[in-house]
Amino acid sequence: MIGAKLFVHPLLGFLLVTTCSAAVTLEAVVVPHSKSRGEEAHLLCKYIEDGYDSLYSLKWYKDEVEFYRYQPWNDQAQQQVFDVPGVRVDVSTSKPSHIVLKKVNFRSTGIYRCEITSSNFEITEKYEQMTVIELPHKAPTITTDLAIKQYEIGDMLQLNCTS
Repeated sequence: MIGAKLFVHPLLGFLLVTTCSAAVTLEAVVVPHSKSRGEEAHLLCKYIEDGYDSLYSLKWYKDEVEFYRYQPWNDQAQQQVFDVPGVRVDVSTSKPSHIVLKKVNFRSTGIYRCEITSSNFEITEKYEQMTVIELPHKAPTITTDLAIKQYEIGDMLQLNCTS
């Protein structure tokens, strides 16, 4: 129609704005930068549900392999843990937004990612790197096969450093 005018009811406009602004927001993922071998590691996935949108699922990955899934709507298996080398989830102390890994080892080193999916199937993810280390139990020892006790500037040395 030529010259037709669009009429939007004020209440409808308010509902459209309110519905579009509602979402599940992933605020932060916190993963320790480094952990000593044998320690626990705490992984945090902080999200906020606001408005009419709710959490459909929360998943944790290590190096792109899923090891934890939470689906609040799934009454038979809300929480699932999958076998991934280097990842041992302490199910008794973990909750979806706070995963506890038991006795991390060198295979636990990697990129950890939290992915949330909202009830309208919008996916948001954040990730962090964790490295597992082991410090030496004593100071390093520097030795040489030569019986020389004193060296001059410019001498060539072949040394062995053992820790």
